[in-house]
Amino acid sequence: MSAMFPAVATWNQELPAIWSALRASGAVLLKEAATTPAELEALTSRFAARFRVHQDPSRRRFSADDTTQGVSGGTERIGLHSERAYLPARPELLFFGCLTPPTSGGATTLCDGAAIVEALPAEHVQRWEEMTLLWHTTMERPMWQRLWSADSPVDATAAMDGMLERAGERARTRHWFEAETMHIEYRTSSLQRGSIGGKWAFANYLLLQEEDPTGPAARRADGSPVPSELLRHAAAVADGLTVDIRWQRGDVLLIDNTRCMHGRRAIEGDERLILVRMGDARPELA
Repeated sequence: MSAMFPAVATWNQELPAIWSALRASGAVLLKEAATTPAELEALTSRFAARFRVHQDPSRRRFSADDTTQGVSGGTERIGLHSERAYLPARPELLFFGCLTPPTSGGATTLCDGAAIVEALPAEHVQRWEEMTLLWHTTMERPMWQRLWSADSPVDATAAMDGMLERAGERARTRHWFEAETMHIEYRTSSLQRGSIGGKWAFANYLLLQEEDPTGPAARRADGSPVPSELLRHAAAVADGLTVDIRWQRGDVLLIDNTRCMHGRRAIEGDERLILVRMGDARPELA
């Protein structure tokens, strides 16, 4: 792991310096950066374009286009994961902005997936490298309606096809409807080559899947389960590399979502207000 993870910067530093820190570390905590949704949108637009909508119908909407949202509701702990790694067109960048810090608990957890690969035994890395995952995700009407502002399965299918075409992931994805439930099967590697820093990383959804069997599910491409001993060892390594982001008002956390995983500690009280945006890196920053 980098000497400082995440890197820390101020929001008004030169953009190339912040971007350089992101490439080196995988995440940057910007201090005193944004205290309103509008400030968060202005800041994040310096780094990213083509912002996405998260399909979770329970998330609060903070912008007209729905690309600025509240984080997952509830107060329970959430395990480490890379955002939407179970779907095609995973966003490259993830931004969290703290408008109101929690009174107790509620830290965001962060783990460098490249550091996980460096810490794993060579035999495990090879086995992960050779493993293709087949993710299966289901979306009920409220989810695909929010994701694509779609009114019917026909509209949602067309929107999904358009996304696959833009992302170049049609060959790896199959999708269909059963009544009003959308099913998506997506093939992807278990290790991800970071699109910003270029390092190979364990940055996926497998660890959270182990904790939440009702969500997206993965098996190996041949239909067999992901070996439990590999998962247990990766989880133990990740736990030892995880840091807590203890929020202060105005903090914005910039994450390379193709390299790092995040989660949260259990929240005590209901004061915490964290906003999230996700999008792709501006081409001029590559």
